[in-house]
Amino acid sequence: MNYINSKRFLRNYSYSFTEVKHTPKNIGKFFIIFIPLFIYAWLCVQTNKIDFKINNDLKEKVNKLKAENQKLEAEYRMMISSKKIEQIACEKYGFKIPAADEIFIINKSSKFFKNLSFNKTDENE
Repeated sequence: MNYINSKRFLRNYSYSFTEVKHTPKNIGKFFIIFIPLFIYAWLCVQTNKIDFKINNDLKEKVNKLKAENQKLEAEYRMMISSKKIEQIACEKYGFKIPAADEIFIINKSSKFFKNLSFNKTDENE
């Protein structure tokens, strides 16, 4: 018996090899729901990337400013040192280091301070 030509063998089989597949009716609802969710997720990722870049830039700027601040503080300490002040006074303003016989020590209780006019009190005032 030939099974290929038999009606019993092929009774439930359809000979239509090209069937038209229908798209689901709810595809519009699918896009309406998932496209905004996708856009929201993408925006969140982009926001996180931008925040990360901004934080890194701010950290770099803070580190640069701290280094510059330390440099300026060291320069300030050097500028207010007595040796630097002495050097500037000698070079820029022409001051000279006094000799030992040119130095006079004046006490507050000496006659010099008592005879000054700003220490006297006027009796008219």
